Amino acid sequence: RIKQKISSSNKDQFIAVINDLLEFDEIEEDQYLWGNADMYDFYFNVAQKGLYYTSPISRTKALSILSQLAPCSIRPMFKLLPSIKKMVGTPSWELQGQLLILANCALQELCTDKSKQAETDEDQNEIR
Repeated sequence: RIKQKISSSNKDQFIAVINDLLEFDEIEEDQYLWGNADMYDFYFNVAQKGLYYTSPISRTKALSILSQLAPCSIRPMFKLLPSIKKMVGTPSWELQGQLLILANCALQELCTDKSKQAETDEDQNEIR
């Protein structure tokens, strides 16, 4: 309904509103309240579309959404790497800053995944 209320000429506003909604969703006991698959897919699809807008503001907001989604699941974002890589040379400092934030979030999640896997491997070796 939000998208219908915002005219098609103001696509930047839609992504900004969705980004703000995601920022205000709460975390309770390390569980994202929006963390069901349907909501993740919704936010991810909005961000994915936003990466292809020409406005640096829209792309920055799309990257912000991805940064917020990273702790829930980083793997779907791998398919977006070619699009994200193209933004590296963009002169917008806000966009560059958001790229750094996304890279930081991605690295944290990848390190966490690797640590969890190493612990699981150690536990299995101890059982043997």
